[in-house]
Amino acid sequence: MNNVQILMLRKKSVEYSISADPTTMDFSYAGGIKDSTVTTTPTSGEWNIVSSPSWATVFKYNSTTVRASVGQNNTGNFRYGTIVVEHSQDTSKTASISLSQAPDFGGF
Repeated sequence: MNNVQILMLRKKSVEYSISADPTTMDFSYAGGIKDSTVTTTPTSGEWNIVSSPSWATVFKYNSTTVRASVGQNNTGNFRYGTIVVEHSQDTSKTASISLSQAPDFGGF
């Protein structure tokens, strides 16, 4: 008689998460460059930038940093926007970074 053994493996479910710190970037009217650290679970998780305001140049600086570069604000109005990053292995997991920039009040 043949003995047959069946081995059942249960795959442990992975809980994905993503966060950013800081979650706000406030720019003076002159603009500048600011960074936010992106942390994922599992820590080896990849992430992508899915949206950003048109008045900011936003890019993945390295595997843990999103960078925003903003020019001078000559619009006369405050500018507001949001950067959204998502976990590449679970795109329902996102983190948001709020951007704001004061206008150039012309020395007033």
